[in-house]
Amino acid sequence: MATIEVDLSKFRGRGTSGWDDIPSFKTKQGQSIRYTFPAPVGYLSSAVKQPDPDQPFPGNRRVEPKRATGFAKYLRDNALGGNWTFPPIQLRAPENGTRDDGAQDGSFLTTMSISRLTKWDIQDGQHRILGVFIFQKEMEAKIRNLRDEIARSERKGEHATIRAKQEELIEAERIRSAILEDSQVEIVLVVANDSEHEQMFSDIARNAKGINPDFATILDARDPVHRIAKDLIETYEPFSGLISSGQSG
Repeated sequence: MATIEVDLSKFRGRGTSGWDDIPSFKTKQGQSIRYTFPAPVGYLSSAVKQPDPDQPFPGNRRVEPKRATGFAKYLRDNALGGNWTFPPIQLRAPENGTRDDGAQDGSFLTTMSISRLTKWDIQDGQHRILGVFIFQKEMEAKIRNLRDEIARSERKGEHATIRAKQEELIEAERIRSAILEDSQVEIVLVVANDSEHEQMFSDIARNAKGINPDFATILDARDPVHRIAKDLIETYEPFSGLISSGQSG
């Protein structure tokens, strides 16, 4: 099996002129070329257009702030915990926004070059990406406020408060780094023009099936109430056969 190693320093300096060379897998679906590579989660906030709930992107649906805020909370709550998931993001690069070393398509490792000035469109993952923007903004605000509180307490000689706020600051910085710097997300970059991009977004939406909320509750082991509900449904005999798990309606 082929392996891929990515130098994360390649993702720094977005917004400056020039091109970044990134090892990626080049594949083909129909006539569209796709490049797949991992990147730090924080890279999304500098390389992707920020979704605006008040102004949908052309060819995309309106973003729901509640869902994006919920994903930001999910990242924050699980940053220092166990396993969590951030499904792949599918983005769109304009036809002149990438170039490669000429490797053949079909799961071949290639060196793709991307313009640092490019802000990519989103084909799939708007709410997760907005969640990253919200998470980053909230954590940076929290860190800034804690530093200000520590500075005020130092001027007043409030040593107990200083120690408490320093511990909060350390944890906040760990949470921010754990998500934005230490964790990666798989990016699928599709090269397409505007009309192709709109059609692909429509194709994704038409062929997707959302999960039933009841079934999501059954699968969610993080919430103790959900675990209790699942146990009752599965083991409490008076409920036998009377409660759907969400698979049948």
